[in-house]
Amino acid sequence: MERNKKQYEAIAAAIGDAAGCAYERNVALAGYTSFGVGGCVGVMYFPEKPEVAEEVYQRCRDQNVPLKILGGGTNLLVRDGELLFCVLNTGKLRGEVEVSGTSLQSLSGTTLSSMARKALQHGLTGLEFFSTIPGTVGGAVAGNAGWPRKRMKDLVSSISFGSPDAPAGEKLPLILRVSLSLQPGEPSEISSMMRTFSEMRKKTQPVGKKCAGCVFINPSEAPAGQLIDRLGLKRFAIGDAEVSAVHANFIVNKGNATSEDILNLIAEVKERVFKSCGILLQEEVCIW
Repeated sequence: MERNKKQYEAIAAAIGDAAGCAYERNVALAGYTSFGVGGCVGVMYFPEKPEVAEEVYQRCRDQNVPLKILGGGTNLLVRDGELLFCVLNTGKLRGEVEVSGTSLQSLSGTTLSSMARKALQHGLTGLEFFSTIPGTVGGAVAGNAGWPRKRMKDLVSSISFGSPDAPAGEKLPLILRVSLSLQPGEPSEISSMMRTFSEMRKKTQPVGKKCAGCVFINPSEAPAGQLIDRLGLKRFAIGDAEVSAVHANFIVNKGNATSEDILNLIAEVKERVFKSCGILLQEEVCIW
């Protein structure tokens, strides 16, 4: 039997109560994404322990409650309006970053910047570029964040999808812990590389603007930003959504853009690039 909105939200809230998980009702996702857009979800969960996050996930699965996992919201575009799913916010799944030899382990809600600082403190290299990326380590792993020379998949040594007492052989599509394998390095050189990447990002990306990183995956033929720039589309806008003047593979919310504005701009850019050179760009940004 199809549930109405009130029934659906009541079941979702009961799941939070049963799991002992803090939650809020009628949450606007615009406040949880770097784009600053997005409609409302009936329930958002805020687990502070991995086992609580897992229980919420399992209960939602068992009771057919649609659930999405939110990291830092920095590579995410959420549609406007009423959203018929719940959200598990991993932002409170964080704690001390553990160091063992050349390995770092953390909960999924830990920020990439704090992971990078811990690596620096222990003379471990490999996270210098990632120190400039906003968001969580879980989100970065899920989206395989990085740059052409190194992505998260090159550093991950293990991922924990569930607590030790999870059913045998069952792995949940919910990242709880991540282990990274790094290399020994000289702290002064690591610090210098971090500064270099930070300055590079400030010069080549719209830092401080409402955006969600690169919108499109770079095709093999040429970088997406280059293809878009060749068409003179920097500053091209629909509503308050604009192709960045700094980097054409970024779309910025100039203030009051809606998700529809951004989606329409993405579609228009894709169409123009395809008509011009026959390359169909694929979105890198996650769309809910």
